[in-house]
Amino acid sequence: MTAADQHHRHGGHHAGSQEIAAHLRTGVITAGEVDARVAELRRGPRAALLPAPATAEGRQLRRWTAQVLVTERLLHDEARRHGLSAPPDAPRRLPPSARIDLGSVLAAVLATSPPAWATYDLVTADVTVSDAAVHDYRDRLHGSGADIPRRWVVHRHRGRRINNGKPYLLAANEVPPQIAEAVFAGQTNDKISPSPDHWFELGEIQAADDTSAAPALRAIRDALTHAERRRVFALWTSAQIADHVRLMPGFEHPADIHQPDSTHHH
Repeated sequence: MTAADQHHRHGGHHAGSQEIAAHLRTGVITAGEVDARVAELRRGPRAALLPAPATAEGRQLRRWTAQVLVTERLLHDEARRHGLSAPPDAPRRLPPSARIDLGSVLAAVLATSPPAWATYDLVTADVTVSDAAVHDYRDRLHGSGADIPRRWVVHRHRGRRINNGKPYLLAANEVPPQIAEAVFAGQTNDKISPSPDHWFELGEIQAADDTSAAPALRAIRDALTHAERRRVFALWTSAQIADHVRLMPGFEHPADIHQPDSTHHH
């Protein structure tokens, strides 16, 4: 363990507020700024859930808070560099899955920082998902029958009324192929008996790409697009931090296995 590590393990965060926590392209973040944010958290509604300061977990909280400040500053600087204003709807509500897509640090920044969303929109403006990805997700969600056409029918099988004689959507794969062929070749209001066992009165066909499916497909596309944007933004932000941020001893990322309070050891 280095002298700096020993210093921070034994409460070095009480050093002067001008101690440097991180160097960025546009300046520094001081230990005082980090400690002020930690103090703000300890006055907040979740204070009782936070670890005690003079513990490994308390020092990890301080490191995590340093990452939040670094990420916040970096995203604000990027927005200023491009002359961007915070979007009027920011900060936007994040779904529970966002912490998985973004990581806890970036999710915390976006949950509270309108200017960070300006950078988010800049970085993710061209992110889209393909039609193939949307339909693949739909098929996995609803099963392979999602692409099978259906037709409204009144149906009797061996004289027994199916669905109590009320119209229902018959899928093409729910009857033998020769029966399905006849059912889907007929005209609306036709009455057909393609076999001695089956009698149908035909209604409208609901094709696999019927407009009634459009809202569900739009919802899937929106969900996949937002998830992909979060993934792209997380990768971009990580790359920016790696290229333009230098963290000082005691302010390493909580997951850095080289810092003394890390719980991930080999």
